Amino acid sequence: MGGFNFPGLLSLYVTCFCLFLGIPTLLYGIGSWFFVSVTETVHTSHGPVTIYFLNKEDEGAMY
Repeated sequence: MGGFNFPGLLSLYVTCFCLFLGIPTLLYGIGSWFFVSVTETVHTSHGPVTIYFLNKEDEGAMY
């Protein structure tokens, strides 16, 4: 009957997802660690949380 090869298509989809979305996103995140220059500590009900930024915010900026 020449059926549809669903498991093969699913593995192709997972492979493409990892190559085109997962790996570049992971590399971007790891690379960003080297450029973090500004931190801010926010106090929450669960304790302080440190947020890391790549660039400093302009204090008087409109946007």
